[in-house]
Amino acid sequence: MFFLQFAAMTIRIRNPKTTALTFSSGNIVCTGSKNIDESLLACRKYTRLLQNAGIRVCFKDFCIQNIVASVAVGFPLKLHELAADNGPYVSYEASLFPGAVLRVSNPKVVFLLFRSGKIVITGEFCLFLFFDLYCFLTHNSKTFHRRQGYR
Repeated sequence: MFFLQFAAMTIRIRNPKTTALTFSSGNIVCTGSKNIDESLLACRKYTRLLQNAGIRVCFKDFCIQNIVASVAVGFPLKLHELAADNGPYVSYEASLFPGAVLRVSNPKVVFLLFRSGKIVITGEFCLFLFFDLYCFLTHNSKTFHRRQGYR
Protein backbone atom coordinates (compact mmCIF):
# COMPACT_ATOMS: atom_id res chain seq x y z
CA MET A 1 0.00 0.00 0.00
CA PHE A 2 1.27 3.50 -0.88
CA PHE A 3 1.05 6.24 1.77
CA LEU A 4 1.59 9.91 1.10
CA GLN A 5 3.46 11.78 3.78
CA PHE A 6 3.11 15.45 4.62
CA ALA A 7 6.44 17.19 4.04
CA ALA A 8 6.45 19.34 7.17
CA MET A 9 7.36 18.95 10.81
CA THR A 10 4.69 20.01 13.31
CA ILE A 11 5.74 21.85 16.48
CA ARG A 12 3.43 23.09 19.24
CA ILE A 13 4.05 25.46 22.12
CA ARG A 14 1.77 26.35 25.02
CA ASN A 15 2.46 30.05 25.46
CA PRO A 16 1.29 31.54 23.18
CA LYS A 17 -0.83 28.52 22.24
CA THR A 18 0.18 28.02 18.59
CA THR A 19 1.17 25.35 16.12
CA ALA A 20 3.89 25.66 13.51
CA LEU A 21 4.49 23.73 10.33
CA THR A 22 8.21 23.75 9.58
CA PHE A 23 9.21 22.97 5.98
CA SER A 24 12.57 21.81 4.62
CA SER A 25 12.74 25.05 2.61
CA GLY A 26 13.10 26.91 5.91
CA ASN A 27 9.63 28.41 5.88
CA ILE A 28 7.47 28.24 8.98
CA VAL A 29 3.68 28.59 8.95
CA CYS A 30 2.36 29.58 12.37
CA THR A 31 -1.33 29.16 13.23
CA GLY A 32 -3.45 29.73 16.30
CA SER A 33 -2.27 33.09 17.58
CA LYS A 34 -4.84 35.65 18.67
CA ASN A 35 -2.99 38.74 17.38
CA ILE A 36 0.05 39.85 15.42
CA ASP A 37 2.27 40.28 18.50
CA GLU A 38 1.55 36.71 19.63
CA SER A 39 2.34 35.44 16.15
CA LEU A 40 5.69 37.26 16.11
CA LEU A 41 6.58 35.96 19.59
CA ALA A 42 5.60 32.39 18.65
CA CYS A 43 7.69 32.46 15.46
CA ARG A 44 10.69 33.70 17.44
CA LYS A 45 10.19 30.86 19.94
CA TYR A 46 10.00 28.27 17.15
CA THR A 47 13.20 29.65 15.67
CA ARG A 48 14.92 29.40 19.08
CA LEU A 49 13.67 25.81 19.55
CA LEU A 50 15.16 24.79 16.20
CA GLN A 51 18.44 26.55 17.01
CA ASN A 52 18.62 24.76 20.40
CA ALA A 53 18.12 21.46 18.55
CA GLY A 54 21.23 22.19 16.51
CA ILE A 55 19.47 23.25 13.30
CA ARG A 56 21.02 26.30 11.65
CA VAL A 57 18.15 28.73 11.16
CA CYS A 58 17.69 32.47 11.49
CA PHE A 59 14.62 34.64 11.92
CA LYS A 60 13.95 36.91 8.93
CA ASP A 61 11.23 38.03 6.52
CA PHE A 62 8.36 37.73 9.02
CA CYS A 63 5.05 38.61 7.38
CA ILE A 64 1.34 38.10 7.98
CA GLN A 65 -0.23 36.54 4.88
CA ASN A 66 -3.65 35.40 6.04
CA ILE A 67 -5.91 36.19 8.95
CA VAL A 68 -9.03 34.36 10.09
CA ALA A 69 -11.43 36.29 12.29
CA SER A 70 -14.91 35.66 13.60
CA VAL A 71 -17.54 38.06 14.84
CA ALA A 72 -21.14 37.92 16.02
CA VAL A 73 -23.09 40.99 14.90
CA GLY A 74 -25.84 40.43 17.47
CA PHE A 75 -28.79 40.11 15.11
CA PRO A 76 -29.90 37.56 12.50
CA LEU A 77 -28.91 38.11 8.88
CA LYS A 78 -31.30 37.75 5.96
CA LEU A 79 -29.08 35.79 3.61
CA HIS A 80 -31.55 35.60 0.71
CA GLU A 81 -31.86 39.40 0.62
CA LEU A 82 -28.10 39.90 0.92
CA ALA A 83 -27.53 37.48 -1.96
CA ALA A 84 -30.22 39.09 -4.11
CA ASP A 85 -28.99 42.64 -3.48
CA ASN A 86 -25.30 41.85 -4.07
CA GLY A 87 -25.65 39.34 -6.94
CA PRO A 88 -22.22 38.52 -8.36
CA TYR A 89 -20.35 39.03 -5.08
CA VAL A 90 -22.47 36.79 -2.86
CA SER A 91 -23.27 33.13 -3.43
CA TYR A 92 -25.92 31.47 -1.31
CA GLU A 93 -27.17 27.94 -1.88
CA ALA A 94 -28.91 26.86 1.32
CA SER A 95 -29.10 23.23 0.19
CA LEU A 96 -25.30 23.05 -0.24
CA PHE A 97 -23.96 25.22 2.60
CA PRO A 98 -25.81 27.00 5.43
CA GLY A 99 -24.00 30.29 4.93
CA ALA A 100 -23.65 32.92 2.26
CA VAL A 101 -20.18 33.42 0.79
CA LEU A 102 -19.19 37.02 0.07
CA ARG A 103 -16.01 37.39 -1.98
CA VAL A 104 -14.08 40.64 -2.22
CA SER A 105 -11.37 40.77 -4.88
CA ASN A 106 -9.20 43.67 -3.71
CA PRO A 107 -8.04 42.94 -1.06
CA LYS A 108 -8.70 39.24 -1.49
CA VAL A 109 -11.05 38.45 1.41
CA VAL A 110 -13.86 35.93 1.89
CA PHE A 111 -16.71 36.40 4.36
CA LEU A 112 -18.87 33.46 5.47
CA LEU A 113 -22.16 34.95 6.65
CA PHE A 114 -24.57 32.84 8.70
CA ARG A 115 -28.23 33.46 9.47
CA SER A 116 -27.49 33.50 13.21
CA GLY A 117 -25.44 36.69 12.77
CA LYS A 118 -22.07 34.95 13.00
CA ILE A 119 -19.45 35.90 10.41
CA VAL A 120 -16.12 34.23 9.62
CA ILE A 121 -13.62 36.37 7.74
CA THR A 122 -10.50 35.04 6.05
CA GLY A 123 -7.96 36.46 3.68
CA GLU A 124 -5.43 39.24 3.40
CA PHE A 125 -4.97 41.52 6.37
CA CYS A 126 -7.28 44.49 5.86
CA LEU A 127 -8.81 45.74 9.10
CA PHE A 128 -10.79 48.64 7.61
CA LEU A 129 -12.71 46.23 5.39
CA PHE A 130 -14.01 44.36 8.46
CA PHE A 131 -15.42 47.58 9.91
CA ASP A 132 -16.94 48.61 6.57
CA LEU A 133 -18.77 45.29 6.24
CA TYR A 134 -20.02 45.48 9.82
CA CYS A 135 -21.46 48.96 9.18
CA PHE A 136 -23.06 47.73 5.94
CA LEU A 137 -24.66 44.71 7.61
CA THR A 138 -25.80 46.71 10.63
CA HIS A 139 -27.52 49.29 8.44
CA ASN A 140 -29.16 46.82 6.05
CA SER A 141 -30.17 44.16 8.56
CA LYS A 142 -31.83 46.60 10.97
CA THR A 143 -33.75 48.00 8.01
CA PHE A 144 -34.98 44.45 7.27
CA HIS A 145 -36.03 44.01 10.92
CA ARG A 146 -38.16 47.17 10.99
CA ARG A 147 -39.67 46.75 7.55
CA GLN A 148 -40.61 43.08 7.76
CA GLY A 149 -40.94 42.46 11.52
CA TYR A 150 -38.12 39.91 11.41
CA ARG A 151 -36.80 38.46 14.67
